[in-house]
Parts: sequence; structure tokens; C-alpha cells
Amino acid sequence: MSPTLRTEQIGDDIYWSSPTEPKAARRAVPPVHLMPNYDEYFIAYRDRSPTAALLPPSAPADPMDSFAHLLCVEGRFGGFWRRTVGSRKVGVQLLPYRALSRAHTAAAEDAAERYASFLGLPLEFSVRPA
Repeated sequence: MSPTLRTEQIGDDIYWSSPTEPKAARRAVPPVHLMPNYDEYFIAYRDRSPTAALLPPSAPADPMDSFAHLLCVEGRFGGFWRRTVGSRKVGVQLLPYRALSRAHTAAAEDAAERYASFLGLPLEFSVRPA
């Protein structure tokens, strides 16, 4: 174990981090992220419980969306999102596991707007009810 790392035990897990606090962010981190499929935030770790969806045990995931783009809400897996890129517009549809608050919906739409701007296309945004 390195003396330059701080350790913290949470439950049965041990976490390592820098002994100093990170520099403050210049702006607030958005509460919602539209992440690509295979993003390491969700798939790179054997134990995914820190980012797992907060679902009731009876709520099945849609198996057709297993490799879809991931919706991250407050750092947790919150569902999926789909994109449809056309020659005149890009459609972004959210498929959340739970109903999103107004703030979360607005943050997701902001992320979708940035994506549409990156593609140079107008956005058509929608949310499928949970």
C-alpha cells in the first residue's frame, strides 16, 4: 500500500484516493449525462454497485437495449437513450427507468442540444414515460 494514497472502507469495500482534495471545478457538473454505449464509467469495473440503477427488484431491463447508449442520472445508471441521425435533424429519445424531474429533463435536453450542435443539426428531443 502506498503511503501517498488515502484509504477508506465503505461496507466491505476499500477505496483509494489522493490525500488532497481536488481543485474546485470552475462550473457545476450537470446532473444528467448522455453516455455512449461501452463507456468505461459503467462497464469497466467488476463491481458495478456504486453506479447501479436504483430499480425495484421486479423492474426488468429491456434486453433489446442492452448495448444502447446509457443515461446517467446523478452518477447512477438511469436508463437508456437513443439517437436517430437524419440529414435534416437528430432525434434524441430518453428511455428512463424512473420518471425524471424537471431539472433532470432540462439537463438531459441541454446535453442533447450540445450533441445536436456538435453534429450541426437541429434537435428533436423526446422522453418516453417511465
